[in-house]
Amino acid sequence: MPKIKACIRIENETKKDVFETNGIIQENKLKYKDNDSTMMIYDYEKQILFRENNELKITYPFSLKEKTIGIIELKDLNQLLNVEIETKKINRKKNDIEIEYRMENQIFRYQVEEIK
Repeated sequence: MPKIKACIRIENETKKDVFETNGIIQENKLKYKDNDSTMMIYDYEKQILFRENNELKITYPFSLKEKTIGIIELKDLNQLLNVEIETKKINRKKNDIEIEYRMENQIFRYQVEEIK
């Protein structure tokens, strides 16, 4: 399992979160924890972002060809919410990834930049 140190950026029009973290790459998936101990997994092959913590479990599939449906599971309420995702951009260079997408009438950016 190769280890990776990365700078993660997650932002929308009103909020920007930037942090450094250590992760691993296993089976073409990047796995790491963010600032609030949310487990994050990005599947490079399938272009799916998974996020999970005590309250939520989120699955965001990305595709430049068509709109996709993301799933947000509210664990305490045992409820699933579907959100439409329109992927605007996916750029990958080795372990770095940059994704821009529209969801709920907002533009979001997710970026992983490997720190060498």
